[in-house]
Amino acid sequence: MADESVVGSIVSLWRYPVKSMMGEELNATEVKESGLLGDRAYALVDAETGKIVSAKLPCCAQFANPGENYLARWGNRHG
Repeated sequence: MADESVVGSIVSLWRYPVKSMMGEELNATEVKESGLLGDRAYALVDAETGKIVSAKLPCCAQFANPGENYLARWGNRHG
């Protein structure tokens, strides 16, 4: 048996499904090569420019038509 040593412990585990928005605390999750399953799987998209909206520029996130789909797949973390 290999010699193992504890280097730390996990106190809480959080996933943020939509980039730059609130997260959710998890009891367990699957870890993929790209990270936690579902973490930052989606992002808000500016309908006019097609660019990802950033939390660094919240003034640019305006929802003129709430019925439209502003979410887009982000990366390969959605499963």
